Amino acid sequence: MDNQSSNSFHILWIEEQLLQLQAGVDELSRILQEKLSRRIEIIKAEWVAKAEEEIDKLKDAPPDLIVLDLMLPRTEENFKWNPPLVDLNAGFIVWHRLRRQKEWGDKIAGVPILLVTALSRPLFRPMMEADNKLKWLEKPVGPSTMAEEIIRLFGDDAAGKAGQVS
Repeated sequence: MDNQSSNSFHILWIEEQLLQLQAGVDELSRILQEKLSRRIEIIKAEWVAKAEEEIDKLKDAPPDLIVLDLMLPRTEENFKWNPPLVDLNAGFIVWHRLRRQKEWGDKIAGVPILLVTALSRPLFRPMMEADNKLKWLEKPVGPSTMAEEIIRLFGDDAAGKAGQVS
C-alpha cells in the first residue's frame, strides 16, 4: 500500500471488541472521509496474533495510522516475550515491539498511534506519553472525538493530505 500515491487514508485498527464497535467505526470513517476528502480504509485486527500478522504484511508499506487498544488480552507468546511477574497488557507489548524494538522495521515504527484504553494511569503511561507520535484517549470515546484527535495527531499533515485531493 503506497500511501504517497494513494487517495486513501489507511488505518490499522487493533481492538478485540471491534465487532461490537462497528457502528462507531463506520461513523468515524464517514467523519474522516468528509474532513480529509479521502477514502478511508480500515484493516481490522481483533486479537494480537492477527495484529502481528497485519503489521508484518504492512511493514514495508505502512498504514497512515494505527488505532491500538491497550487492554488487548495477552497470548502465550506475550508471556514468553514478557516475564509473568510484570503485568503488561498486550497492547503495550505491541506498542513496545513497534516503537522501542522496531521489530517490524523503521517505516512502520514511525506511524502515528491513537491509543484507546479504559486505563487512565497505568505505571507505564509516562514512557508511552514520551512518544510524540502517540495520542492517548480514554474510553468511552465517540467517533467525533476520535476524528478530532486523529486530525490533531497529524497536524498540518492532515490539511496537506486533504489538499492533495482534486
